[in-house]
Amino acid sequence: MIGIDTNVLIRFLLKDDAKQAARALRFMRDEISATTPGHISLVTLLETVWVLDSLYEFSVSDQLAVVEDLLSADTLVVAERAAVAQAVALARSKNADFQDCLVLLLDRAAGCDKTVTFDAKAAKRAGMTVLT
Repeated sequence: MIGIDTNVLIRFLLKDDAKQAARALRFMRDEISATTPGHISLVTLLETVWVLDSLYEFSVSDQLAVVEDLLSADTLVVAERAAVAQAVALARSKNADFQDCLVLLLDRAAGCDKTVTFDAKAAKRAGMTVLT
């Protein structure tokens, strides 16, 4: 397995730097496979979604589509795959941010009774509890 950093994934997805995008494409095409997959850590995944949202202004639906594409690639291993897939489904059903849904689901899986936040939108949409 080969770990993939956010900048490589972003270049591959967005092709926003011609030289690096070409190298990222060759890496994804030629250097990873089902037998030697690329690994997408949760940090890389969340950074990627943040970049898509904050810098490239992808809609929530488009962000979720990218995550789904990563999950469906047979040459990639996405960390916490089941939780990530559940977070995508929850985000779609609640019109919530993927990141908030993933935090909530990982906390639940760790045995947390609730997840507290100061973010009223995250509480309302993802199901977190506002800390007052």
